[in-house]
Amino acid sequence: MSIRILTLATAAAVWLAATPFACAGVLPPEALMLAPHRAVYDLELGAARASSSVAGVRGRLVFEFTGNVCEGFTQNMRFVMGVSNRDGGETMSDLRSTTWETPSGDKFKFAVDDFQNAEPSDASAGSADRPSEHGAIAVNLAKPKAEKLSLLPDTIFPVQHTIRLLGAAIRGEHAMAANLFDGSDKGQKASFTNSIIGKLRPASASADIAAVKNAERLTSLRSWPVNIAYYASESAKAEGTPEHEMAFTVYENGVVSKLNIDYGSLSVKGTLSEIEFYPPAKCPG
Repeated sequence: MSIRILTLATAAAVWLAATPFACAGVLPPEALMLAPHRAVYDLELGAARASSSVAGVRGRLVFEFTGNVCEGFTQNMRFVMGVSNRDGGETMSDLRSTTWETPSGDKFKFAVDDFQNAEPSDASAGSADRPSEHGAIAVNLAKPKAEKLSLLPDTIFPVQHTIRLLGAAIRGEHAMAANLFDGSDKGQKASFTNSIIGKLRPASASADIAAVKNAERLTSLRSWPVNIAYYASESAKAEGTPEHEMAFTVYENGVVSKLNIDYGSLSVKGTLSEIEFYPPAKCPG
């Protein structure tokens, strides 16, 4: 199992969606309203289909976002999950990822390491460059082996994806489709994502975060329920069955709560248990 890096990506500024190659110097003041933070989600079994042998799930997801509109955004994630079966055995997975992305979405770096039962399983690392708004994206892989790949010009990176998602939500739109590259799948390909955005939820205290320390900063923000389906390609969407889906509530500063990851045979629920907000990073000079 793996979790897509993009889903917990924090939005830096929704206005960048309209100007994907804007430079920091011309961004509106709202673009500086970032939410650098560290969030912890406790994981448990959501549901297991009759065909699944899964009896339980335990684990944690830790996500950290830092950076600014001048130097780019860094995301660190660790996703540790133990899956127990009906015979009493347990498999422990440990996914670790680090990504860096420019605000304009023209450069992206990634490193992903996957461990199964404390043993290395998969690893990918590399970078991607977008030479122009309409040019193909060049991917240079260092792991699992040195390799050069090319992606469609309309492919976007994780922070870009979340920025556009929030932009669509604020404009009152209810759907967004995009090709996404986040370094998953050994860095070999992009995925086609289809996002459904629910009805705006006005600012108010929410029962699921009321007891979480520092979460009071979220109660003055608007939020939206979102469901994202991930397909191997846009053509695979016609077959109707996504590789997996993710549902969550996203606040207008990019913080996520009420996470649910559906792998088909089972789903995993993530509950926000800790959150720490960092002081916004200032641009040099």
